Order: sequence, then C-alpha cells, then structure tokens
Amino acid sequence: MSTASRKLIDADGLLTGAAGLSDDPRALPLGEPSVPLDMPSVPPLQTALPLDYDPAPRPASSAFKTIARNFVSLGAAAIIGRLVALICSIYRNRIMGAEAVGQISWSTAAVTYFLVLNPGLEIIAKREVARRPGDGTRFVSTLFMVQMALAVITFALVLGFAALKLRGPEISILLALQAIQLVLAPINLGWLLQAHERMAIVALVDGLLQILTIPALFLFIHNPHDTAMYVLLPYPFRIALAIFTFWYAMHHRLLDWRTLRPTFAGAGWLIREALPLGISQVAIMLYYNSATILLGVFLARTAADEQVGYYTTAFSLMTMTTFFSSALLTSFFPTLARCAGNSDEARAVAYRTSSQFLRILAWIGFPCAAIGWVMGKHAVRLLYGTKFEASGPLLEWLSIDVALIFFNVGISQPLTAWGKQKLILAITLTGAAVNVAFNCALIPRYGAYGAVVATILAEAVVFGCCLLARRGHVPIPWLKLIYKPMTCCIAVASLLKLVPDRFDKTLWPLTLAAACLTLFGCFAFLERQTMMPLLQRFRNRRTAAI
Repeated sequence: MSTASRKLIDADGLLTGAAGLSDDPRALPLGEPSVPLDMPSVPPLQTALPLDYDPAPRPASSAFKTIARNFVSLGAAAIIGRLVALICSIYRNRIMGAEAVGQISWSTAAVTYFLVLNPGLEIIAKREVARRPGDGTRFVSTLFMVQMALAVITFALVLGFAALKLRGPEISILLALQAIQLVLAPINLGWLLQAHERMAIVALVDGLLQILTIPALFLFIHNPHDTAMYVLLPYPFRIALAIFTFWYAMHHRLLDWRTLRPTFAGAGWLIREALPLGISQVAIMLYYNSATILLGVFLARTAADEQVGYYTTAFSLMTMTTFFSSALLTSFFPTLARCAGNSDEARAVAYRTSSQFLRILAWIGFPCAAIGWVMGKHAVRLLYGTKFEASGPLLEWLSIDVALIFFNVGISQPLTAWGKQKLILAITLTGAAVNVAFNCALIPRYGAYGAVVATILAEAVVFGCCLLARRGHVPIPWLKLIYKPMTCCIAVASLLKLVPDRFDKTLWPLTLAAACLTLFGCFAFLERQTMMPLLQRFRNRRTAAI
C-alpha cells in the first residue's frame, strides 16, 4: 500500500513536511538537462500515452545510479522531516497531554473522509509527464483548475460538518482549521518536479523550513488550550515552499509560463484515469484512520480522547519508519513508469527493477519491525514520559504491521506505475472494508488494542491480495527475495524477547545496540555480493582523490 498517499495528513495533526513534500520528493543528477522550451508539439491531453506504450528504457546502470542518488537525497530530507515531527510530537505530548492530542488526531482523521472529492490526479499527471516531459505545462494548467474546484467543494463540506458540532465546539474549530490545507494543496507543484526527477534542492529547502517549525512551536504552544494554534502553524511554511517550488520549476524550464493557461481542457480524461487510483487513496486513508474515528465514536468522550491520544501516539511512532518506503517508491517510480509495456525488453526491465525494489524494502522494513517489536515500550517511555506509557505495548504490536506495509508497497506499487489502477482499487477497497469491519467488532470491547489487532489483520488480507494481483503482472520470486531479511529479523527479535524484564528495564540501550549491530552484520554477510562492488568503487574513488 502506498505510504505516500497514506499520509496526506499526519496522524499528529502537524504535517511532517512544510508542504507535504517530505515523504514524497525527488532529485535529479546535476548534469541532467532540463526540458527545452522549443520541444516539438505533443498530442493533446486527451490522447496521452496508452498503457501498452513501450518506452525505450534507460540502461540499467544509468537508471539505478539515478535511483540511488534520488533515494539518498530524499532519504536525507525525509530523515530531517521525521526528526522534526518527532521533536514536535514529544513537545506537544508533554505540554498538551493525551486528551488534547486525541482531539487533534481525531479532527485530522475526520478530514480525510472528505478526500473522496480529491482523487489521485497528481499521480496520473506525474506518470504521464515522466513518460513525456514536454507535456508538463499542459498538465499543470489542467490539474490546477480541477484540483482547485474540487478543493473548494471539499472545504465547504468540511465546514458544514464542523457546524454540526457532533463532538463539541473544540473539535469543530479544529475541523475547520484542518480544512484549510485542502485549499492549499492545488498550489503544490511537487509532483511536476518528481516527474522530472528534480527534487534535491527543493527537498533541502523543505527540510530547512521544517526545522523552522521547531522554534515556532516553542514560541506559540504553551498549554493544552493551544490546539488551534498547533493546527495553524504549518500553513505559512507550506505556502513558502509552494512559492519556491513554482519558482524552481520556472527557473529550470520545467514549466513554461508563456503557455500556462488555467483550463479545464482534458479534465474529463484526467479524472477518468485518476478515479480508480483516487478511490484507492481514499480507501487507504479510511483504512488507516478508521480506528481513530471509531475510538472517538464508540467510547465515552473523555475516555475516547485519551484512547485516541494513546493509539495515535503509537501509530505515529510506527509510521516514522515508513519514510524509507516513501522515499524509495518516489525514487523508483519514474523508472518503473518508463518500463511499462508488453515488449520483452520492457518486461525484463520491469522484472529486474521491481525485484530490486522489493528486496531493498525488505532489508529496510523488516529490521525496523523487529526493533520496534522489541523496543517499543522503551521508546515511548523515553520520548513521552510515563503519561503515555500505555502507548508502549500498542507500538510493539503495531510494529508487526511495519513489515507487512513494506512488503505490500514493494509488491503493489509497481502496478500503479504500470497503469493498473483498477487492481490497486480492488486491493485497497478490500483492505479498507476488512479494517472497518474488524474495528467495529473489536473496538467497543477492547478499545485501542482492538484497533491494533484490526490494523494487523487488515494488512494481512492486503498481503494476500497483493500476491494474487502480481501473479498476472510481471510475477517475481517474492519469497526468494525476502526470506533472508525475514529469517534474520525473526531470529533476532525472538532472542531479544527472551531477555528477562529485570535486565531489560536497565540494559535496553545495550540490547538495542546489539540488535542493530547483529542485523547489520546479517545484511553485510548475506548481501556481500552486492556490497563488495560498492565498497570497491568507494575505495577506488578515495584512491583517485588522494
């Protein structure tokens, strides 16, 4: 499942990126030429590339060098974003407490239910511009008008829902303030830069703007009554980054302002292409926010806010690791999109690229899940204090979901790049339905623990659906690709769980260090055929530099 689309709105209520780009930026090598303004005319938007189009794939070495550079740039920016989000959440939780955090998180989750009117238009535009760079200005003109029209409608609906005051005036105010970001979304041109693989500088600026949110948080947030100010804080930074992104696209000739004319021409085709994917994105958001909503609905008001606070704290820490999958997906997406086709050459590139994508995700996601399962309670106690100690066990069990998320992203998301939106729609609707059903059955009796179980079971169902979907579309030997990291992580986590509690409470930092070193040693040994050429290349460069 796409982690990029999952978190349009952060579970904390404070965006992890100043413009929502921290999870989804992209970079391009400095030597890559920009699109010339005198590029020959392209077919109109209504006749965009067919899904069986066979591109001329880049050489494998060139493609993977670009992917590697992109991933490093995006990973660095994402790490900054996650660290900023972590610092903000620590300060927020300690200052505001579980009840205020629950109110922010519930209103944030509720806004996602209105995103059904804002389908995944950017992903379709990004895919088409990655295939045909000269069509960027045309897509910007159409996409802006369609998104703005849908955003205004959605904003009005959220205001109407807030006016009902179903959960009190405090949450109604937060709902209205959360809705502002829906109107700001159309001015974000991050998708255009991602399609051209030019996000390094913008990712750096995004990181700097995120760092500035920390002093702003300390300056304006002082007590549990500052929830409204907490929601408003990211908006000036989002607007600043959107302005810089627009200037950057113009400066590097990715966007031709002389031909930029907001229009609805081609909107019908764009909406039809995006609708299955858009519904999938909404299903993902419902999937990951239904627990928060239902906790607030089924439990008494005060207890609900606290339970939501505990659950979303654990869930937010769990999703801290998913920036790796988001950055890696963003880096791989153009290469995967260009190898869509039915020719033998395109299918060979698709097989090789998607296999590498899954293998890297497994080596990142499975260790994160193992460490979270063993160290969850210690992480919560260290970061948030004893007030949120109830979130510790929730985080440990949610860490199992991390492994499933990384695997499902690796298996399913290449289908999006290859134009198989309807398959993604079927998978995510199935997952969302199962998740809501389990939440309705388990939350009234078991509270936040029922929400955790529902999340894991639903992700397991998605796991099976993803395997079935890939059998008919460039099947890959998934078990062969993941069994090494999976076996190592299960063994290490199981051994560490056997450590007696009396030692674990005092020596857990040593246990964490031992787990990290052991997992890294497993990776270096089992993937030595991949590591040795990289180390040799690094040594050769150092020798040449000397």
